[in-house]
Amino acid sequence: RGGVVAVFPAGPGGGAGRPGVGKTILLRRLAHELECRAGGVYPEEIRERGGRVGFRLVTLDGSAKVSARVRWHDRPHRVGRYGVDLVVLDHLGVEAIRRVVASGKVVLVATILASSHPWADSIRCRPGCTEFVLTPANRGEVFERALQWVLERCPVPGP
Repeated sequence: RGGVVAVFPAGPGGGAGRPGVGKTILLRRLAHELECRAGGVYPEEIRERGGRVGFRLVTLDGSAKVSARVRWHDRPHRVGRYGVDLVVLDHLGVEAIRRVVASGKVVLVATILASSHPWADSIRCRPGCTEFVLTPANRGEVFERALQWVLERCPVPGP
């Protein structure tokens, strides 16, 4: 039961995982279908004047805080062009994941680097890991496959 993982590669490569391909929407749809059996966090874009200027970290139970912004030049931690608030990541993100682990929910659905990287490769090679490649052309099919995958590992609780 422990350690099954579904990952959606994020990054370049034939449209797979590129911004706007639908990774976050797919994760939110899965969470909606799973209702109370889901827990965790996802990033939500902050857009101004048609451009992405940051990210809000959103928990599946409804809490949200800004976690990264372009204008946060004074932040010592950066990811690309974004200043990152590690306190938000720790208090909101890590705590949401801890609650999921403590609850006994064992299925992790996440986005992950598409390119080879020691950390990403260590996740991919875990027993029970399944990788779904999301592209604009296969969104519906991947959602159905991913939902079936999760439901097989996290069945509906009985009455």
